[in-house]
Amino acid sequence: MELYLGHGTAAQREALLAMLDDVFFSEDDPETQRDFLTLLPKLYKAEYAPAEHNLIVAEDGEIKAAVGLYPFDVEVAGATLRVGGIGNVAVAKDARGKGYMIRLMQQALAEMAADGTVYSILGGHRQRYGYFGYEPGGQSLNFDLSRRSIAHIKGRDYQTDATARLVTAQDADALAGIALLYNQQPMRAVRAPQALYDVLCSWRAVPYVVTRGDAFLGYFVKQKFGGILELKATDPADLIDVCLCAMDVSGNDAVSFDVPPYDVETADYMARHCGGSDISHAEMVCILDFRRFTEAFLRLKATHARLCDGSLVLLIRGDRGDEQLRITVQDNQVTVTQTQDAPALTLDQHTATRLITSPICKEKELLPAFAQQWFPADFFSYSQDNV
Repeated sequence: MELYLGHGTAAQREALLAMLDDVFFSEDDPETQRDFLTLLPKLYKAEYAPAEHNLIVAEDGEIKAAVGLYPFDVEVAGATLRVGGIGNVAVAKDARGKGYMIRLMQQALAEMAADGTVYSILGGHRQRYGYFGYEPGGQSLNFDLSRRSIAHIKGRDYQTDATARLVTAQDADALAGIALLYNQQPMRAVRAPQALYDVLCSWRAVPYVVTRGDAFLGYFVKQKFGGILELKATDPADLIDVCLCAMDVSGNDAVSFDVPPYDVETADYMARHCGGSDISHAEMVCILDFRRFTEAFLRLKATHARLCDGSLVLLIRGDRGDEQLRITVQDNQVTVTQTQDAPALTLDQHTATRLITSPICKEKELLPAFAQQWFPADFFSYSQDNV
């Protein structure tokens, strides 16, 4: 048997998609049948070279396993970080138990470490991907709002004068408005203009813009068989109207959506008006470069929070090597450098990820008080940017 392990080719795209659809979706209900091309057009259209972005195992030329490695950039408080999105981890049913998934994941991590990737994200079973250094991280603030709540806020007879309009791929003005609003954030994925519509349509969703007359109030992204995946307003005061438009489109009497921790105006408005709220992890993350990650996301937090002055040394025994880091905050300016000074705390890959990104980490109690105030940093990832 001839065995191949490496990147796929453009000629293998159809075979790759067929294998992935069979592994993931062969048991779907016919009424809600999924396929990767419609699920994530931003990845699987031919122009985005999906096969070339997949590491595959082929037996005698037939694809038996695949791991998608889809790189993109994020801009975080002025820094540009390379991210490795991992998706479609699949092994054909007749090739399981041969270690193909392990080999492909190890190869993907090696390639990311070699090309300067700062962190990697994926969705999947925690323990399965924990073997490769992934850990639930970040904070996602979820708020829900109902017509019943709005009746108490705005009055029983309140009717919004805003309207929602479905956005098409040819609607350049609407897409430009969405891009402008999204890109005003201090953390944002770099969404290429020519790919923006496909990004917004990820996870079988469609975008809508909300207007009042000629004024652009915001937008939301509605999933075909689910809820709202992304919702933003140009002014927090218009959030109720944007939410009412989302309810009208979905046919529901309530809406819920996620807000990143650094969008303090939206979070504050919703915290004062929502019917309910909760905090969850943002995404599974594997940090490959703790120095750059920590510096970027603490600087992001410093865009809206006053961080305590102080200096702290951590020794992180990461899966890809040790990083001994001095984190310094002075006058709300953050720097993270390599050091040989004695550490205040030594952490493994998973514990370091929780300490830096998660709202729950017991080891945080071992830090001096000024450093306890720093963490968690403001890591977040919008669903439309996930893989």
